[in-house]
Amino acid sequence: MKSTLIGCPQCSGFQFIEFDYFNDGIANIECDNKHKFTCFVQGTNVEKLLESGVHALANKNTLEACASIYAAYERSIEFAIDVFSHHDGIDLEALEATKKSMSNQSERQLGAFLMLYFRKIGSPYKLSRKVTEERNKFIHKGFIPGIERAHQFCKKVYELIAELIVLLKSRFPNSVDVVRNQLLQDFAKGLPGNHRVVNMSTQFFHIPASNIETNFERAFKLHMDATRSFHETALKIRSGTL
Repeated sequence: MKSTLIGCPQCSGFQFIEFDYFNDGIANIECDNKHKFTCFVQGTNVEKLLESGVHALANKNTLEACASIYAAYERSIEFAIDVFSHHDGIDLEALEATKKSMSNQSERQLGAFLMLYFRKIGSPYKLSRKVTEERNKFIHKGFIPGIERAHQFCKKVYELIAELIVLLKSRFPNSVDVVRNQLLQDFAKGLPGNHRVVNMSTQFFHIPASNIETNFERAFKLHMDATRSFHETALKIRSGTL
């Protein structure tokens, strides 16, 4: 997955540095002046998969967009299980052994989530049959959706994710922070010890944000406008007009 910096921690002035990062969010970078450093994109897989999905959607890679955003939904369910469990005083490391038995069987994970959700929230979680049907068609049957159909699927799934995260933050804010920080600490174990580290956050969806946008159309437009503005600035840097 691609992201961009506009500077090196050892250089003065602007540089446009495009880099790739993957599951752990860690990228080893060399700037134009041969300075080496590491960028750590701090985000859970919920955040990173959503970022991947909206980039794919913007580039009209519809199947990839649907797959990434639905994977983010599955990770948000897993995140919720951790939050509910932490709030109940369950040790997260001890919980991992139980979660491993569910990790390759999404039905088991979903069943655990539904029961925990009902117990902690006090009302049943409403699953979307339409989302499940579309997911099965796209992911399992290899159907490549058109742009509008993919956009509508991503919109629905994103809004399920955003509503769940907003609910968790409102009801269990400390547990959300603890669980997210633990996930970032696990990723950070892969950081090299001999490089300067630059930390950055995901741009489209950021769990600690004070005001998470739950409307996909607005969130997508804001992100695309910000991305366009950023790249216009980068072009000015490259051409020396800034």
